[in-house]
Amino acid sequence: MATPIRAHDWVERLHRSTMQWKDEPFAWGVHDCATAVSKHIKAMTGIDVGRGICGTYSSPETAAAAIRKLTGKGETLEDAVVHICGAHDFAEIPVKMAHRGDVVLFDTPWGQAIGVVHLNGIDAAVTGPEGLRRLRTLHARRAWRIPYVLSSK
Repeated sequence: MATPIRAHDWVERLHRSTMQWKDEPFAWGVHDCATAVSKHIKAMTGIDVGRGICGTYSSPETAAAAIRKLTGKGETLEDAVVHICGAHDFAEIPVKMAHRGDVVLFDTPWGQAIGVVHLNGIDAAVTGPEGLRRLRTLHARRAWRIPYVLSSK
C-alpha cells in the first residue's frame, strides 16, 4: 500500500475540503469525524484512506462491527485509527508536535473523535453530533503525521 504524501498545494486543498463539508449534517458513516478526516486526507494526498470502512456503517453499533471487521480485533475509533495509520505509514507523533494537516484523536463528552489540525495550527477541526467544532490540539490524546515532501526551493 502506498504511503499518501501531501500534494504541493495541500494547504489550499485542505481549506477547500473543510469549506465543502463544514455545513453537512452529522450522519454516521456518511459525515462523521472519521469520514471527514478521510475526506480531508484524500483532499491533501489524493489517497482514500477510508475506503473499505467509510459508508459501511450507520450507527455506533454498526461502526463498532465495521471496525472489528477492518482490524480483526478492536472495535473503537482509536483501534480503527491505529490500524489505518499503520497501514499507510503515518507515524505516531507526540501531540505537542502535531501541526497543520496532521490527525489527532480526542476523548470528548460524546466519545472518541478524530480531527485534522486546522490551518491555524492551534485547533483541530472535528465533526461530531453537533456539527463541525474546533478543539484545542493540545487536548488531544494521540497524533499522527500525514507525510509531505519539503520543497527544495
